Amino acid sequence: MLDTSSMPHWNRYSNVIARQHLGFSLVPYFSLDVRLYQAELFGPTYQKFETKIKSFLRPRKEDNISDIDNMSPAIHPVAEPPTIAIPIVMKYKIPKETEFNHAYKVVVELELQYKNIKFSVKPNLGGDLILSPQDHNTAKILSEVTNLNGKTIKIIPLDPEKKTTRMVLLRYPLELPVEFIIKHPKVTKAERCVTSQDKAQTRQVLVDIKGTVPKEVDLGNRGTYKLRPFVPEPLRCYKCQEFGHHQSRCHKNVRCGICSQSHKT
Repeated sequence: MLDTSSMPHWNRYSNVIARQHLGFSLVPYFSLDVRLYQAELFGPTYQKFETKIKSFLRPRKEDNISDIDNMSPAIHPVAEPPTIAIPIVMKYKIPKETEFNHAYKVVVELELQYKNIKFSVKPNLGGDLILSPQDHNTAKILSEVTNLNGKTIKIIPLDPEKKTTRMVLLRYPLELPVEFIIKHPKVTKAERCVTSQDKAQTRQVLVDIKGTVPKEVDLGNRGTYKLRPFVPEPLRCYKCQEFGHHQSRCHKNVRCGICSQSHKT
């Protein structure tokens, strides 16, 4: 613990150093807790105190700083940098039905006509192309362009609040109906999961969440339930036991799913 009885001597010592080397007194610029901290941490050692003392030279709010032009630059109040709100850049969709031969032709024409355009392209399951602008200039171009080389194009902005994400709601009691979940403002669809063999109901519910996905769903008096991403099972052929196609379109030999021999499972 710090001996507070030594504080008056320490104050006189600190003021002498400040007047000799800094040109002003420390009393108006130091609160008691700062003086206690420095006295306890650094002690009366001259070099340590003189080095560390400059980092604490900031005027308090109650101090008079009307004569700020004549003060040392070390004690000028530092202005906080202004905060600028950056708008959210939406994604855009190019439908697969276009006057060009393919939706990728639209992307090529955009890059040829606008040299400074920057975006990434990703196809969705429906065959459309999803464009993600990397700056606001690109987003402005995508929202305004309607014609390329005399051909009409259609670039649709995707509102993130209208996007739905499939999630799994965990540990929902079997006694409660799923209608309570559908009444939640962010849930558009709810369906209880069942087992693959006997179709027995489980405590997991498949839900579609609108807009930003929360970590959990609050159902009021019926409890709060966590969400996890929905991962669909991969497409598997039960004829050749390979993934990526259905057995109705399989042209390979029959293979057992247990012993891998050339017979049915």
